[in-house]
Amino acid sequence: MILNDTLNKMLFFGIQLVISYFQYFLG
Repeated sequence: MILNDTLNKMLFFGIQLVISYFQYFLG
């Protein structure tokens, strides 16, 4: 349960990082 929560947080952070990268690259 805790491990799954950690993975979910890492995945969410990864998605935010990718979105920020694309906004910087395309902007």
